[in-house]
Amino acid sequence: MRTPKENRAGYARGSTFTYVKDLKGHLMILHGTADNNVHVANATMLRDSLTKAGKTFEFKLYPEYRHGVPQDQAMAFLSRYLKPEVAQ
Repeated sequence: MRTPKENRAGYARGSTFTYVKDLKGHLMILHGTADNNVHVANATMLRDSLTKAGKTFEFKLYPEYRHGVPQDQAMAFLSRYLKPEVAQ
């Protein structure tokens, strides 16, 4: 993608912040605070943007986790909101 200066439109299309106002449904943000790929500041900026947009979401930080969080947390969230279709 080169740099944001060289590809402003590409970075805008790829940014979560571009789509915050249009998000619908249930959203959960899980972030490991020891992540060496995505800084925790990015997750808190997203949280702030969602709050300003009036979106409802769950936000959980996991100290000492890196770029992955406890799978049981994600699965519990998914099982609350995704129901399997019942064959008739």
